[in-house]
Amino acid sequence: MMSKKISYIILGIVIILVIGFIFYLQTQPKKPVTPIEKPPVTEEFVPQTPENIDQIVREAIDTQNASLCEKIKDEETQKWCKKNAIIAEASLKRDAEICNQLAEAEKLECQDNVIITQALDAKDPSLCQKLNDKTRIGQCQEYIIPK
Repeated sequence: MMSKKISYIILGIVIILVIGFIFYLQTQPKKPVTPIEKPPVTEEFVPQTPENIDQIVREAIDTQNASLCEKIKDEETQKWCKKNAIIAEASLKRDAEICNQLAEAEKLECQDNVIITQALDAKDPSLCQKLNDKTRIGQCQEYIIPK
């Protein structure tokens, strides 16, 4: 059973990801559709609102099911969703092998999240030394031994 501290940290990470995703959606330029380009209205062409996309992302992260992200039509947003669902799954299962589904930079970030979670579980700040991003070692150790 996970401790409350770890649960709060995972919840905090998920909330930060969702806020970042909403910000990302809000900063995307709107592309005007001219009458010539307007597709027929079928389910395939029904526009997705930020709220619809946010709901899909939340469900994918909460269930650690990256395949749910395939419902998102925008390719970049879909990739972002899959990345975060995979990171959530790896962190929750404490399994860095799950990170191998990601591109190299994202894989390293994912592996670091798993290492931090394992260090918190074990209450062992020495595990933080295994982080790929050495700039995060101090922060990892502070999670375990607050100043």
